[in-house]
Amino acid sequence: MLVRGNPDSDLTASIEVNVPGADEWITIEPGEEVFLPKGERQVPIVVKILVPNKADFGDYKGTIRVRTQPADGEATGGGAVSIVLGARINVNLSVIDRVIREFEISSVKILDFNEGRKVWWLEYPGKMKFRMVLRNTGNVPVAPSKVTVDIYDSTGKKLLERTEHTNRIKKVDPFKTEEVFAELPSHLPPGNYRGEFVIYNGEKEVRSGNLSFNIRPAGTVAGDTGYGFMGLSLWHKTTIVGPIVLTLLLIFSLIFYFSKRSRLLFIKLIYSWKSVYRFPINRTKKCFVFVLRGFSRRKLSKD
Repeated sequence: MLVRGNPDSDLTASIEVNVPGADEWITIEPGEEVFLPKGERQVPIVVKILVPNKADFGDYKGTIRVRTQPADGEATGGGAVSIVLGARINVNLSVIDRVIREFEISSVKILDFNEGRKVWWLEYPGKMKFRMVLRNTGNVPVAPSKVTVDIYDSTGKKLLERTEHTNRIKKVDPFKTEEVFAELPSHLPPGNYRGEFVIYNGEKEVRSGNLSFNIRPAGTVAGDTGYGFMGLSLWHKTTIVGPIVLTLLLIFSLIFYFSKRSRLLFIKLIYSWKSVYRFPINRTKKCFVFVLRGFSRRKLSKD
């Protein structure tokens, strides 16, 4: 962020990068020249650092210098003294061969959600949406590995339910801050509750605390469709998947049984055909050989 105290004129800021060995890794957005309009005290800039895969491990130190001048490029006339504003940003980069998975959670909130619903014998839980603002302080994309919430009554004294996130939480790229959501099932009826949460990075607790939230009657919160099949309990999933699996097994078993019988019947027909035609064919061959032999003997006797 470029900041100045007296924005009484248009200025142009020139940005110069001087980090030996790493100059080409660093880019400035919107560019190496930034326009500072009159009346604006703050103008944002973004410094991006893209380290190539074949970069040597080590430390890279240098500076980024910012110098300003009138936007029209002309110095103040009439013998007046012109004050040039500037700044110096120290740069200290370290290229290491170690993966760092670290993040910070700056704010959390449990959004109101609809209660679960029952369809026939199936009980679909309500879907709690746990919102987090995550800042990635590591060097690889990262997301919480686990989010748990212990739900108490409104007084915070009686534990009613323990739940854990079921979705794949979106990963945030290094040095970025984004809003991410964890989804957790709840079978509790409408009411006001308190939740004690814990956010994990691997086995490490990143943040914990407690929040108040409301579960609304079904259909109250617009756009909240709740859980589908994946939110069902293991028993309810089994009652759906079990009969389907058994039916498929029965169908494949019948196909295998009848296909095996068909193969056996085909083999029997082949052998039956051979047995029927084997005798006449062999008999014919023998008669033909006998006739040839008799003809040969008669010719020799005449000679």
